[in-house]
Amino acid sequence: MSTFLADIDVTCATLGYFDGQNYFENADVLQNLKHLLWILHNDNYNHDFLRHVAKINVLHTDLIPLLCKNPDDEVFQALIRLLILLTNPIAILYREGIPKDGVHRSVFLEIVDFMTKYKEAFVADSPWVNLALKLRKSLETEGIFRGEEADMLIERILVLTRNVLQIPTNISKELNAENGPTTHDRVVWVLLQSGMLDLILYILNSADDHRFHLHALEIVVLVLKEQTAPSLACISMQRSTPDKSRNEEELVAIRCEEKEKMKLNPRSVRHPRFGGTYVFQNMKSVSENDMIFHKPLEYSTIANFDGDKTKRKNTHRVVEEIFQNEHCSAFSIRLLLREFCTEILRSAYNTLVRKIRNLLERNTARRNNDDSYLLWTITFFMEFNRLSGLPFELVSESMSVQCFHWVLTEMQHHMDMMETDKEQERIWAKRLNVAVRAFKQMILSMIALPKLKVEKAVSLFHILLNNVCGTTEYRECLLQLLLLYKATRTTKIFLQDVIETTYYFIKILKSSKPSELATNDAKLQPMERRRNEPIDKLWSAIEPTISNLLEFTSEEECARIAKVFDKEFDQKGDKCIMKIHSLLHQGNYEEAIAVSRAARLVWPENKYFCTRHSSAQDELALLRNIFASSPRAGRGSHMERTSIIEEYLKRFVNPKVVRTCIIVLSDWKQIKTVVLKSAVALLHSIATISNCPTILYQASLFRIFQQAFHTKRNEHNLELQRLGIFTVRSFIQSAKINPKIYGELFFYKTISHCSNVENVYSGVNPKTMWATSEETELHKLFERNQTNPQSGQDVVEWLTHNLSDKPKNRCAVTGKLTDTDLSFRKSESKFTTTISNFWTVEEDEELISLYKEHKTARENFSITTQRFKGLKSMDDIIKRMIFLKLISGRSAVTPEKETYEMSEKQAELLCIVNKKFEDVMEWLKESFIDALNSLCESEDGIPLVPVNKIHSAALVDEDFRSLLLSFGLQPPSNNERFWRFPHVNSYEFEVIIKFIEKSNLTCQRSILEMKKETCNEPNESKNEVSNSFQKNNEHLAHSENYRLKNAVDYNSVKRSGTKRPLHFESDDSTYEKKTRHKEEKITTSDFIAS
Repeated sequence: MSTFLADIDVTCATLGYFDGQNYFENADVLQNLKHLLWILHNDNYNHDFLRHVAKINVLHTDLIPLLCKNPDDEVFQALIRLLILLTNPIAILYREGIPKDGVHRSVFLEIVDFMTKYKEAFVADSPWVNLALKLRKSLETEGIFRGEEADMLIERILVLTRNVLQIPTNISKELNAENGPTTHDRVVWVLLQSGMLDLILYILNSADDHRFHLHALEIVVLVLKEQTAPSLACISMQRSTPDKSRNEEELVAIRCEEKEKMKLNPRSVRHPRFGGTYVFQNMKSVSENDMIFHKPLEYSTIANFDGDKTKRKNTHRVVEEIFQNEHCSAFSIRLLLREFCTEILRSAYNTLVRKIRNLLERNTARRNNDDSYLLWTITFFMEFNRLSGLPFELVSESMSVQCFHWVLTEMQHHMDMMETDKEQERIWAKRLNVAVRAFKQMILSMIALPKLKVEKAVSLFHILLNNVCGTTEYRECLLQLLLLYKATRTTKIFLQDVIETTYYFIKILKSSKPSELATNDAKLQPMERRRNEPIDKLWSAIEPTISNLLEFTSEEECARIAKVFDKEFDQKGDKCIMKIHSLLHQGNYEEAIAVSRAARLVWPENKYFCTRHSSAQDELALLRNIFASSPRAGRGSHMERTSIIEEYLKRFVNPKVVRTCIIVLSDWKQIKTVVLKSAVALLHSIATISNCPTILYQASLFRIFQQAFHTKRNEHNLELQRLGIFTVRSFIQSAKINPKIYGELFFYKTISHCSNVENVYSGVNPKTMWATSEETELHKLFERNQTNPQSGQDVVEWLTHNLSDKPKNRCAVTGKLTDTDLSFRKSESKFTTTISNFWTVEEDEELISLYKEHKTARENFSITTQRFKGLKSMDDIIKRMIFLKLISGRSAVTPEKETYEMSEKQAELLCIVNKKFEDVMEWLKESFIDALNSLCESEDGIPLVPVNKIHSAALVDEDFRSLLLSFGLQPPSNNERFWRFPHVNSYEFEVIIKFIEKSNLTCQRSILEMKKETCNEPNESKNEVSNSFQKNNEHLAHSENYRLKNAVDYNSVKRSGTKRPLHFESDDSTYEKKTRHKEEKITTSDFIAS
């Protein structure tokens, strides 16, 4: 280590020397610069070599003077590389983040101090003049003739400029005056004077230098990072009157704060010679004496007994709030920067935003911090353009729908990364904050468009209104930001920006008319039909005239009218229908026909206007419908759009949103007035939309109201005091009804909980609670209206209107109808003449009597349905019988499925094969299972392949072959070797497998019982016993009730590709055999007794 440090000293000493006026470099300066580069490239993790170079101050003594001398190209290239290495950002040196341990953190802070000194060294203008000359010389050559070295030199100069500007400035340590220039201001001034920023502007405008646009954009952002858009936009050659008055108000406010502090700690008029020792009366100390107070008397009211206690440390999980010092630069610097920003807007902004956005969209895998620079640029320049009063066309690229979509995509990506990348969640939260600020400025610029009263601006506003506010993703993103807020990863400043953005977004939704906002879910509603009879008479009078005009209306007139329609603002044709309706009633029939046919050309996808190939009768029917419709067409779609907005606003009625607003209002004295008004407006909207101010009953919020009430009313706290008055008044009224509401102040409440609190914990909403008299009234009204139906009138609406208890809403009535079995078809909410779902008392009695009379009859249900045929459906009758508890379920009236029994021939063959081949049946069962798992549509079938010699011998046996035929297997034909499973359904295979399993168990059980009985019998009775066992075995085989579906006899099966049902038929011989077995059968118990 010491060798390298000594080598650094020697190398730096041999770079050159300074004679007091000029700097002279040595002959081997190029080799020394390259040697320094090699040493710094091999630095260790503690950056000892970098810190040693900074300690010997080689940048001030040698490198900057060498740069001012304008050396030759090779030395200049090596010098630029060394300067870049020395001024690299801290984020590059510590890629894993800021170190947390003490040793490495002290090294980190030491490097930061060195970087600050490096920035002070670049305040001189001579280094930047030489850099600007080198950059200009390289840019004068066209891109196609420029070599790789020239491009590398341009990039290195831009990177060096970026490195110097990104070094942070500590304004508190510089101890300048309020408007005094900081180090960063002086560097920016030098860049302006040397012409470096003019070259940056040239790069932004150049199409050949697009690969340097990101570097140039980063330099622009760093130049303007300590400026605010209002401070640059409002500056002029002379201070304006509003500016002066604002400064005076700020001074008066500061003076008032100082006076308030003086009132809290007044100075004593007389200096006491005796400091005094006092006692608190009636406050005992550790002993029985009064407590002694060893401080002056004025501190007795604020006595604190926790001074000696160990203070609780704040958790490290909470994000540290970093407040940016809003520094106001010197007047000359702000004036030049205003001209620089205006020039960027007029010449390069739109092209720059479009190209860099396309570049970022193509290179999504990089995902460095480049998107944050573009978002910051959009934020700053859109605010600057709006406040400066410049034309909105200068920022038209960032006001496009594509740019809105890109910003939304960035916000969603940062939100996802916060959830997945837990280690870097705070970094992603900072980037999300930049994206939210960009979206806020875009919304503010969108609000300002209608105020310009320019046709292009108004049309752009409507386009953005439909594509941004009418899209679900934009609305849901802001709501998710409020719901997913966590203090461990985001700051309060971020939360303030989110609430302010949400306030402006909701403001647009509320101010826009329903006809202007075309949501994605809105559909064309059918026009309301008129029920007036004179309409038919009027149409009969004008129908012949319209029929004649339909044949003579020219298509040229229709095409001319079609150009006038704006499909963008009338997406579904509602306004066009309104126009046709008015023309027909005014008597302009020819023009109405032309407008109708023109609408067909503009909205070909809307079948409401017919098609090109429609007949004259179809067009006449269309005009008839429009003529007889209500003039308030499209009202349904407007109501739907309005309901969508209301539903969106109701989603903010959430305790998490209330909590975030209270967190913002906790710093109500320090936050901006706009943020304060946004949080207050959002809380007021939550209380009014839900009609539930109980959700605002929070102790922390009441504490904020208390502080606001004790301050003098001004523009800052006016809205907060109004909200406090509204909330406290409603709380006092609620406390009179529910005295326990004071305990609810310490808990965040949902809507259901608030409703429970308002109803004094009754658990039931009075709007949905029904008394016995109300249920009886509802039953009578329903019976009366179903008996005397009125076509076209809503059932629930009529019941709600005629109930004596008016607070009952539609939902409560519908629910009660369902509970009392008075429900109707919900798909048809209108009265109809069919009353099959309503049962009178007489019909119930008749149904009960029919059931009891024919209860034992087999056709009981058929007789009942025949009696109510045409009046009640089968489903209604079954439901009513279940309701009257006549039957237990549907299975009581549904017919039983047909069952099938196993034939005697099948059972006999199974028993015989079990005796001959015990292992073969297991193989046959497994073969059936394999065939079941591999069923296919092939006509060849699945082969039955023998595994060993026993299986092959069984396939030769006649009984086994007969059994296979009875199971439906196909024997080999022609040149085939194997039996094959036919194409049958899986259910038949499952039944056969169960049949084989049961037969195996039955035969095995019989053999075991036989062995037990014959073990002690004499030899002479063995023949008799064997004959008896044979009979008993046959009986057991035939007594099993095996159920198979669709059985068939396969005794004469041939190879065929057709599907045949599987069933078992018994011929005459089988029937005789079955009868004989019934006569000779003996039970197991009789056999054992014998």
